[in-house]
Amino acid sequence: MTIHKISRQIGGVAAAIVLALATTTFAQRAGGGGADLGGGHGSGGGESGSEKAVISRYSAAKEGQESAQGTVSVQTESGKRLNLEIRQKENVKIQIGSHELAAEDYEKYLLPGLVVNVSWNSNKVGKKVSYLQSLSFETLAIEGKIMSVDDDGGKIRVLSTPVNNQKWPALKKAPTPKPSKPKPPTGSGTGTGTSKPPKAPVAPKEKPVQRKNLQLRFFEGISSITDNAKQSLTPADLRGYKDQQFNGTILYGKTISVLVDGQIEGEKQEKSTDAGSGDAKGG
Repeated sequence: MTIHKISRQIGGVAAAIVLALATTTFAQRAGGGGADLGGGHGSGGGESGSEKAVISRYSAAKEGQESAQGTVSVQTESGKRLNLEIRQKENVKIQIGSHELAAEDYEKYLLPGLVVNVSWNSNKVGKKVSYLQSLSFETLAIEGKIMSVDDDGGKIRVLSTPVNNQKWPALKKAPTPKPSKPKPPTGSGTGTGTSKPPKAPVAPKEKPVQRKNLQLRFFEGISSITDNAKQSLTPADLRGYKDQQFNGTILYGKTISVLVDGQIEGEKQEKSTDAGSGDAKGG
């Protein structure tokens, strides 16, 4: 009888321990102690990123977007299409050179096709919204020749290349090369180890940088052009400098670029006056 009672007592203690462990595990899962319901990287966490991208469009804030100044849509070099909300509380500063853009000017300067570097964050509370944290333009120093200026002087065409033999900015990430498997040595079959050493890979020849016919937008207050004498020029003045050397800094774009500053060889051509007209009147 004594042994039987002791066995029953031990069995009761073991059952109590199992019940306590089960209760503790259930409480941890229900109480959010586990990774699934804790909200760290799951339902409550956001995702962030930083990439080079091309602007698709800019949209002004709509009704109901009280905290937003607008939305810039981009396609990143890795192929993501993002609609990035520009929030007032993020205090995003967008600059062209030393000129900080006002929010009301975003639509004017965030042009489709311009290449930018963006960083963003996203929340996962309710509807997923991605918002801009920083944006900077891809600046590039170029050299070339003036080809033409449109009638209103807002666009200048320049046949150019990047300075110092630099390459044009890449707009897509290059695929990661797959490691090649080493080929087994090919012996002569005699076991003497007279196999030929593998040939060293030949590096492909770099092609010369191709010239591009860039279309440069000129904006008053943002863009500037000077000659060698540091005299200011207008786009209309450039019509008299066709095929002359041009150096400048631009905001590079896939379809259109923005002129920041430019310098052209030669001095500003002054308009000639009729010096003999006064004498003719006086005679």
